[in-house]
Amino acid sequence: MKFSELAAQLDQMEATRSRNELVRILSDVYRACSADELGPVTYLTQGRLAPFFEPVEIGLGERLLMTAIAAAY
Repeated sequence: MKFSELAAQLDQMEATRSRNELVRILSDVYRACSADELGPVTYLTQGRLAPFFEPVEIGLGERLLMTAIAAAY
Protein backbone atom coordinates (compact mmCIF):
# COMPACT_ATOMS: atom_id res chain seq x y z
CA MET A 1 0.00 0.00 0.00
CA LYS A 2 1.32 3.43 -0.88
CA PHE A 3 1.55 6.04 1.85
CA SER A 4 -0.69 8.35 -0.18
CA GLU A 5 -3.43 5.69 -0.16
CA LEU A 6 -3.13 5.29 3.60
CA ALA A 7 -3.16 9.06 4.08
CA ALA A 8 -6.37 9.33 2.03
CA GLN A 9 -8.03 6.69 4.20
CA LEU A 10 -6.85 8.42 7.38
CA ASP A 11 -8.31 11.69 6.05
CA GLN A 12 -11.64 9.93 5.54
CA MET A 13 -11.50 8.58 9.09
CA GLU A 14 -10.77 12.03 10.45
CA ALA A 15 -13.73 13.53 8.58
CA THR A 16 -16.34 11.11 9.91
CA ARG A 17 -17.99 11.00 13.32
CA SER A 18 -19.78 7.68 12.84
CA ARG A 19 -18.10 4.85 14.71
CA ASN A 20 -19.51 2.31 12.25
CA GLU A 21 -18.05 4.28 9.35
CA LEU A 22 -14.67 4.44 11.12
CA VAL A 23 -14.69 0.67 11.55
CA ARG A 24 -15.62 0.19 7.88
CA ILE A 25 -12.82 2.48 6.65
CA LEU A 26 -10.24 0.88 8.93
CA SER A 27 -11.28 -2.61 7.87
CA ASP A 28 -10.90 -1.54 4.22
CA VAL A 29 -7.39 -0.31 5.04
CA TYR A 30 -6.45 -3.66 6.59
CA ARG A 31 -7.96 -5.60 3.69
CA ALA A 32 -5.82 -3.61 1.24
CA CYS A 33 -2.60 -4.34 3.20
CA SER A 34 -0.25 -7.21 2.60
CA ALA A 35 0.80 -9.32 5.60
CA ASP A 36 4.12 -7.45 5.80
CA GLU A 37 2.37 -4.08 5.92
CA LEU A 38 -0.03 -4.84 8.79
CA GLY A 39 2.41 -3.94 11.58
CA PRO A 40 3.63 -0.63 10.14
CA VAL A 41 0.11 0.41 9.11
CA THR A 42 -1.17 -0.34 12.61
CA TYR A 43 1.58 1.80 14.17
CA LEU A 44 0.86 4.66 11.76
CA THR A 45 -2.87 4.58 12.51
CA GLN A 46 -1.91 4.86 16.19
CA GLY A 47 0.36 7.80 15.41
CA ARG A 48 3.51 5.83 16.16
CA LEU A 49 6.53 4.69 14.18
CA ALA A 50 7.24 1.62 16.30
CA PRO A 51 5.80 -0.27 19.28
CA PHE A 52 5.70 1.51 22.66
CA PHE A 53 8.45 -0.72 24.04
CA GLU A 54 10.92 0.31 21.30
CA PRO A 55 12.60 3.65 21.98
CA VAL A 56 12.53 5.34 18.58
CA GLU A 57 13.95 8.77 18.08
CA ILE A 58 14.16 10.16 14.56
CA GLY A 59 15.77 13.47 15.48
CA LEU A 60 13.36 15.60 13.42
CA GLY A 61 10.80 18.08 14.60
CA GLU A 62 7.15 17.26 13.99
CA ARG A 63 6.65 20.23 11.67
CA LEU A 64 9.74 19.41 9.57
CA LEU A 65 8.65 15.80 9.28
CA MET A 66 5.15 16.78 8.09
CA THR A 67 6.65 19.17 5.53
CA ALA A 68 9.01 16.47 4.23
CA ILE A 69 6.23 13.90 3.88
CA ALA A 70 3.96 16.42 2.15
CA ALA A 71 6.73 17.35 -0.30
CA ALA A 72 7.37 13.68 -1.10
CA TYR A 73 3.74 13.02 -2.01
